[in-house]
Amino acid sequence: MNPTGLRPGPGDDPRAWTRAVFAAADYAGVAMHGDPSTWQFQAARALLLGDTASLRALADCREPEARLHLAAARWIHGDEARARRELAQIDLEHARRLLALLDQPRIRVLAQLPWVDGAMTDLGGGLRHDPRFELRTLGHRTGDVRNPPYADVRTALADGFTPDFYLAAMVEWQHLPPNLQLLRCPLFGNLADHDLHIQTIRPWLDLFDELCVTDRTEWLDVQGLGRGTTTSFPKVFGLPANLAPIPSGPRHLDFFVSGTMLDPYHPDKARVLHELLGMPAIDLRVVRGFTGQMAFHALLAASKASFTFVRRPGAMPTRGLESVALGCAVAVQAESSLRLWLGHEHGVVPYGGERGELAAAVRTILDHHDHFGPAARRGAERVRTEFAMPVVASQYFRFLAFRATAPRAARTPVDTSTWTQKRLCVSRTWLPDDPTVRRRTMQANFRRLSERFRLRPDARTLVDMARELLCEYVHYERKKAVEANERALLADAIGLLEKCVQKWPDHLAARFLLVRTRWHHGDARQRLQALQLAFDTVDAE
Repeated sequence: MNPTGLRPGPGDDPRAWTRAVFAAADYAGVAMHGDPSTWQFQAARALLLGDTASLRALADCREPEARLHLAAARWIHGDEARARRELAQIDLEHARRLLALLDQPRIRVLAQLPWVDGAMTDLGGGLRHDPRFELRTLGHRTGDVRNPPYADVRTALADGFTPDFYLAAMVEWQHLPPNLQLLRCPLFGNLADHDLHIQTIRPWLDLFDELCVTDRTEWLDVQGLGRGTTTSFPKVFGLPANLAPIPSGPRHLDFFVSGTMLDPYHPDKARVLHELLGMPAIDLRVVRGFTGQMAFHALLAASKASFTFVRRPGAMPTRGLESVALGCAVAVQAESSLRLWLGHEHGVVPYGGERGELAAAVRTILDHHDHFGPAARRGAERVRTEFAMPVVASQYFRFLAFRATAPRAARTPVDTSTWTQKRLCVSRTWLPDDPTVRRRTMQANFRRLSERFRLRPDARTLVDMARELLCEYVHYERKKAVEANERALLADAIGLLEKCVQKWPDHLAARFLLVRTRWHHGDARQRLQALQLAFDTVDAE
């Protein structure tokens, strides 16, 4: 059985499909779409939800693998004493290794984590509440082991600290040490926006023993990108620490939505927006772009309904978590993993991908708000318990501890000597907005790329060198006055691109970047040059 479909197809045996998907470590896929008659379905739900029904069903199963996952579920959801007793009775290598890890006074973790305190990504802040873990972080915050560009991971181990596993969350926003594989512990990497960043992170994925995603649709996207296993576990994001109390007053808005509603990267969202705008007799508030967190929460608190739309529809929708947490009923995509925890009785209504289905879900909420209003309040109470950041962080790291003790093949070292930590985005980054960090990153990347170009000249490397200068220059251009040394970044970037186009005249990426750079950042003469180069490129055979 090849588990490549979102759910079992017409020709699939549902039990065989469930077993194959479970063996591939897609626990969210099994919990959402698996066959309830299998122990694997009950195990996946027990790991993710810790619900009584699944735990009871597993307890009735004599299969050693089922007993292992029962013990793991108890550990993940805080019942360590029973987990240890059950592990001691299981004759499996994985069980023995997990029990040995639990015998340690504390489980040691080395991690690279998002840096914003109190946010929905603050796994480090949440983990401080679980005494079973000792966390050491590489990064840029006070208390972190410093993580300059191309850092040596051994600096984090200088005092004898020996991690039981390592985590990078999120991989796409981190500067990974090139010698990461010197660590003798399992290496985990969590991904969310891999598709946006694939051109920069693809080689680095081979460093990890296991890549982690939130759901089946992400799992189908990511499995096979790296050398290791891909695992799904939805609880990676939690609620922000400064969330206001659940509002109890009347809600004067019918519907609120914000975000990248009209964006070339999300053209499918435009169709969804048109569907909402076409709804009659609805008090609709649309904000194109993102408000501050306080304003966003205030608008949710004043709204009866909202919705979530994610590129990979099963992914955990953070906006859905916030909506429900503020008592706002929410329409979510039918594949959404949020539905494992919340349903109609919590103010969550699914919609499909056909035109009109979102509007129908929203209309259901509004026409029956006497039901969905109280339901959303119950949902708010549940989600604030289940997705409080200390709960999310504890369960996620305990899940990783379970996966860290799984037997796996020996790691095959990879050569990282030619890899770069080049940036894809200028401002959308989880690196701190620190000019020193940015400048050092640009300088380190430029030196590394220059050496690569010296050894093997090619157009791609010149383009990457120019991009590094441009990414740095744009930060200064936003000021009212750009100093001469900062303007030199732009001049040098244009010079590199001109050299590239001259030496490799058929390289379209270099031509396009030169046109865009002259047009957006140049003076009047350079904008004319950009137009001429664009015309020449289009006219070329």
